[in-house]
Amino acid sequence: MMNKFLKSTAMAALLAVPTGSLSAADPVKTEFPPVRDEYKPKIDAAIPEKLTARPKAGRKILVFSRTEGFAHDTIPDGIYLMDKLAEKTGAFSVEHSGDMEVFTPAKLREFDAIFFN
Repeated sequence: MMNKFLKSTAMAALLAVPTGSLSAADPVKTEFPPVRDEYKPKIDAAIPEKLTARPKAGRKILVFSRTEGFAHDTIPDGIYLMDKLAEKTGAFSVEHSGDMEVFTPAKLREFDAIFFN
């Protein structure tokens, strides 16, 4: 069963949708501060020690982090989580982007999954 902290962080990262309308004046943000130190041990503890199944081939995940206007403070947690999960399990590698240009057919073929953070 997924740790409550990890579940809430993942849900916030995956399901966060800004409310209200955005305008051209809203700042686009693709760089975020590091995860808060007090959250690192909680995230680390929620990551499994080993895989239940190993992929036959290397997997690559795009972690897409971008905001326009409001930015949730859980975004750094999602970035940290995905980096640590990849590092600890070796199940996949991670590429980070906040650039909309990554959504081209040629570039998307490089990835096995996209994590919308």
